Amino acid sequence: GIYVVGALGGYPLIKQAMNQGYEVVESILGRAVEPADEPLLRKKFAGLRSARTVNDALALIQSNVPLLAGITTLQLREFMLDSEIRTPSAGEVIFQRNDYSNSFYSVVEGSVEVEIPGGERSGQRITVAQGQFFGELGLISGRRRAATVRASRDCVLIETPRRAMLKLIASVDSVRKLLDQEALKRALRAYLSQDLTDDDL
Repeated sequence: GIYVVGALGGYPLIKQAMNQGYEVVESILGRAVEPADEPLLRKKFAGLRSARTVNDALALIQSNVPLLAGITTLQLREFMLDSEIRTPSAGEVIFQRNDYSNSFYSVVEGSVEVEIPGGERSGQRITVAQGQFFGELGLISGRRRAATVRASRDCVLIETPRRAMLKLIASVDSVRKLLDQEALKRALRAYLSQDLTDDDL
């Protein structure tokens, strides 16, 4: 019989506290009520074939993307309102090398191929698989894209604007820690060898 509203529920935004308050009152009165953001999220997830409902889609994302596994449902809903679900065709370019863009991408299903520019490995590709992410350098440096990324078959991505990703990093330690660890690994591989395993690192 205890209801939690606002910051204690995981996200200290006035608009969420107001919506939660409404939902609590309706629940106490015995009325079925869906969250205020449900229609927006339902529309956003419409292209996601592997999830029938908003809850199915959120569960799929948290199950498939370790980066988002440790955040609360409220945080995930807010994060997804700021993000877009993309289902690119096989071979479609997500971004080109030297593009000025700074979105962050999480791979929910399928994979993408990163084309390695210059050097001995020029023309080779690195696969970024389900559960992984890419575009994190744009969060840190704001520089042009360092490589071209293409979608593989049956690829589902979450595209998140830099502002929304920085907000999540600032409020969730587990997200910041995982991003820092992965950025360090990728930097070491870039300067030493792409063939280094996690154990080697």
